[in-house]
Amino acid sequence: MVRRSRLLACASATVGLGLLLASAPPQRAVTTSLAGNHCDGSRKSRTVGGARANNCVLYNPPSLTPTPTATATAPPTLTPTPTLTPTPTATPTATPTATPTPSPTPTPNTAGNTQALLLDLDGTRYDWAQVAPHYAAIALNAWDYSWIAAIRAANPSVKVFEYKDLTSSRSNACTPSQNGALNYALPTGVDYCWAMANHPEWFLHNASGGLLQETNYPTQYEMDYGNPAYQSMWAHNVVQDLTSHGWDGVEMDNALTTYNAYGISPTYPNDQMTQTAMKTMLSVVGPAIKAAGKLGIANVGYDTKYPSIWAAWLPFLTGLMDEFTWSWGTSVDQSVPDWNTFEIEVSSCAAVHDLCWFRVGAYQQQSAAMVNFAVASYLLHADGSSVLGPGDMLWSNYPELYTGLGAALGAAYINGNGNWQRDFQGGSVIVNLSTWTGTV
Repeated sequence: MVRRSRLLACASATVGLGLLLASAPPQRAVTTSLAGNHCDGSRKSRTVGGARANNCVLYNPPSLTPTPTATATAPPTLTPTPTLTPTPTATPTATPTATPTPSPTPTPNTAGNTQALLLDLDGTRYDWAQVAPHYAAIALNAWDYSWIAAIRAANPSVKVFEYKDLTSSRSNACTPSQNGALNYALPTGVDYCWAMANHPEWFLHNASGGLLQETNYPTQYEMDYGNPAYQSMWAHNVVQDLTSHGWDGVEMDNALTTYNAYGISPTYPNDQMTQTAMKTMLSVVGPAIKAAGKLGIANVGYDTKYPSIWAAWLPFLTGLMDEFTWSWGTSVDQSVPDWNTFEIEVSSCAAVHDLCWFRVGAYQQQSAAMVNFAVASYLLHADGSSVLGPGDMLWSNYPELYTGLGAALGAAYINGNGNWQRDFQGGSVIVNLSTWTGTV
């Protein structure tokens, strides 16, 4: 689960595009539901088997953990750069970073074209022939791998991901396994029963010495994500599952940045120690996933509180996820610092052509205004590699999500009206931070 900040898959970044003005963005969002367990102690709402808890999905066959609400601290406001004049020069061709991952690298004429994200974690059986063609990335629960063939038949270019939680094991999703082998019907990377029988030292404890049961999730127990043996077993099991069932990659939930997301363990008593431990885990599991030729997206919490996390963690992964971009609800959180952070995230991903995921607002239908604001803000610095997922993420609810503006004619700049603008072959996008609206 991600905290109230944003999750984005991106590389580090120095954005020399004069990322901000004091104003306000419009509304636009994409929706989707994550049933696996999108809860990183902050925000994430999902419904699984129809059960929804605390803005997070519960796990029926698999268990989903709701995330405790966390208040995100806005990063320092970025100082706007002097007005940049758009250059009618064609954007240089993007060169894909050499990695063993099948990361979708866009051609230079896709910067003005958006791509959609669908998180189907509530087990909805869609008519994939009708639905799949509208998405570039689809995330499913691990036990729904039988749908992959139908999805690919309808859309050969779509990337299909399975959901796995980085930091918990769950007693209600417990089936004995041999030698740590992964039970494929798990929303986690390590089986609770197997770990309890073979490696009880992998479980974190609370101040009283008992197992750290995650707050509001009585069947979920926090694991020692800084333990090298746990990290290696998690990577082994997930890579085995990815290759055995033909997944393109894995969405890794709960890349924790705060020590008290689900409860407090003396092992990691502050944010710094939590982040250090999580970074070591990502440095193990990320390269292992890439080495298998798969994609790895980590859902990061409190990205606006810790904006430097993107630069530190992205090199290990295919991308990062911002699960509640701009809002936990249905209206834009009118914070210039948060908006600036988002633009830096998009720019960071675009700089290395990484696949980042930006979910917008609560997991419910969003207004056209919210979606327009999201799309316009995203396109200011996008290269076409990443994906957007407003609200419930149902493509038919968001016709404004899909753009086809083509090649960028230059960088984003502040126009004569004091608004952010970027021009493309097929039109322009404008973001007005005074009214918090976006025009495509």
